[in-house]
Amino acid sequence: MMTSDHRKIAIVGGGPVGLAALAHCIENELDAELFEAAADVAHAMRQWGHVRMFSPASWNLDRASIRMLRETGWSPSQLPVYVTGNELIERYLEPLATMPRLCERIKLEHRVTRVERHSGGGYRLDLDGCESRVADLVIDASGTWFNPRQISVFD
Repeated sequence: MMTSDHRKIAIVGGGPVGLAALAHCIENELDAELFEAAADVAHAMRQWGHVRMFSPASWNLDRASIRMLRETGWSPSQLPVYVTGNELIERYLEPLATMPRLCERIKLEHRVTRVERHSGGGYRLDLDGCESRVADLVIDASGTWFNPRQISVFD
C-alpha cells in the first residue's frame, strides 16, 4: 500500500469503472470522492440490465474491488459465468457500493455539469444546485449511455 497522498481526486460516474477507480483510490489511501448523477449506482447499466453480457462475469470484475468484497465473505464464484447487467449490479456493484469505506465517499444525485481549470490549480467541478468542488485530478467515468459527449474541460 502507498502512503497517503494529499491530492484530492474527483471521480465522475458511479458505474463499474467509477466504483473500481474509487476502490483503487481507497486501497492506496488516496483522498477521493465519487459523484453520481442518479439516485443509485450503475444507473446507466440498469437501462439494459435485462441483457445477458456476452463476456464472462470474471472479465468485468476489478481486482481492488474483489479484495475489498472478500473482506465480507463475498466470492467471485457466487456469480454465474454469464450474468445479466442486473445480476452484475445486484451481486457485485451494489454490495461494493454499500461497503462503509466506499459509501461514505459516494455522492449520489450529484450531477457534474462542468469541469474547468481552477485559478488556484487543479480543477473546479460545478454540480447541479450551484454547488462546486475543487480537485487536483478528475477521473471521467461518466460513460456515454445517456450522453455520447464527454464532459468539457474549459481553460
